[in-house]
Amino acid sequence: TVLVLTLRGRPRFVLSTSEAEATAAFGVLALIQVACREEVFLNDPFFGPLYIAIPVWLGVSGGPSSGFAGSLLGGGLVMVVAVTASGGLDPNGIPSAYEALLALSVLGLTGVIAGVTRDRRYGAGFACLAWLLYPAAVHLDLYRSAGPWGFTLLAIGIATLGIGFLQ
Repeated sequence: TVLVLTLRGRPRFVLSTSEAEATAAFGVLALIQVACREEVFLNDPFFGPLYIAIPVWLGVSGGPSSGFAGSLLGGGLVMVVAVTASGGLDPNGIPSAYEALLALSVLGLTGVIAGVTRDRRYGAGFACLAWLLYPAAVHLDLYRSAGPWGFTLLAIGIATLGIGFLQ
């Protein structure tokens, strides 16, 4: 947390309201996923696209800095909930540090891309496509299947609908 806030260049350790709300949304979504599915994993067909859409909404509304900070803090909160409440981030158990760091990095990258994109309507699609880096690096067989692609298309749709409500 201190690293994220230090990199942001703010003189005080203060989160903006949108970053705090996004972090809380990540946490609530993870708790709801634990209640419904008894585990938290980011490639869930229902909850996963929402995990990807939150950084896009945050990046569009608050810029790349907010998209990065809120996504990183919210993703970290999801991982804390996953490890403490359900025993891991995926059905196979607790992921390696590499997988957790990669997931956090891709969530942060998604928020940054959404914040940097000039055309807000189409930026959501480009930002959500960054999520395809995660299955490509971690589960190459999964990447070759139709699952991550459909999952990403659903995330693009949800993110685009959310941006319509933000404007």
